Amino acid sequence: MKPSEERILTTHVGSLIRPAELLAAGEAAHGGGPGAEAAYSELLQSAVAEVVKKQTEAGIDIVNDGEYGKSSWSAYVLERMTVFERRPDQLRPVEWMGRDLERFRDAILAEMPSAVEGRPTEACIGPIAYAETGAVERDCATLKAALKGHQVEEAFLTGVAPASTAYDGVDEHYGNEHDYIYAIADALREE
Repeated sequence: MKPSEERILTTHVGSLIRPAELLAAGEAAHGGGPGAEAAYSELLQSAVAEVVKKQTEAGIDIVNDGEYGKSSWSAYVLERMTVFERRPDQLRPVEWMGRDLERFRDAILAEMPSAVEGRPTEACIGPIAYAETGAVERDCATLKAALKGHQVEEAFLTGVAPASTAYDGVDEHYGNEHDYIYAIADALREE
């Protein structure tokens, strides 16, 4: 990070709310052909340009891409790693939401029904490795393009923390949490 001697530089870390049309295009791109991927890419570039603009207008010194190139704040990384098997018929309770799941059940049900019903299990069934998909390069290029014409101190892309990866998951390979988390961390080093 760049030091500042005159004032505290401002930033934020985290996933900003993705536009609904970007989410829909991302879902279509995962199941569609080259046309769907091209449409998603074009919409992603436009959305990242807009979120960078909004951050600079708000006075943020160190901006990011809003994590718009990712399908979610953390589960996206499973698309970039090997050996995670998604099991839609094996639902797991969403323990990480704690009491909020009870206190704000209606709001959560409206926004994320799978949190109430249970989320599909993501099982680690072998040695974890990073499978290059080109997503990191795409996200870097998209952010760099969006920064043109804006005066910012710095810009960054986020990466998920090892312990947040596969939070709906189970380890069926390593046999202990230490080795499992460290294997995830080693794979995440690629990001």
